[in-house]
Amino acid sequence: MEAQTINNSKLSSLEGDLISLSSIAALELDDYITKKTPNFFKALKMLIEKLISSLSNIDLQSNGAKSIINHVDPLTMVVMNRALVSSKLSKQKNTLNEVIVETKEVIIRLNKVIDKPSELTDEELLNMRFFCEELSSKARAYIPSIYMRKNRHPFRK
Repeated sequence: MEAQTINNSKLSSLEGDLISLSSIAALELDDYITKKTPNFFKALKMLIEKLISSLSNIDLQSNGAKSIINHVDPLTMVVMNRALVSSKLSKQKNTLNEVIVETKEVIIRLNKVIDKPSELTDEELLNMRFFCEELSSKARAYIPSIYMRKNRHPFRK
């Protein structure tokens, strides 16, 4: 029940944070798997919405990667690819189109967790939890450390 209070009080301030959302979604899945809480998937729903919004302007039938690259954040796709590979949901993808297709498949799987979690096996739920954990850790790895940031003086270019 403690995870539920964390979700209710802090989730609104973490709404745009991929690291926090995926981490809390992994906790929600873990709580559901261990039967600590009912299917309370607020962070998982917000994570799905964030992933969908990152892909909302993409049309895979368009004229190749040149038109796609204008509508997608490349860093988000690198993080997704790394999370997919390390969670063993997918093999290494070499093109942006492949990563986008695989991301859409993961979104469908995550929606299935929300809609009908009782129909999924424990292994499928564990795989989705592990994916959320990996997404959080891979996104965290791309945040520049405080030491790498340059101190910018307001009068210097």
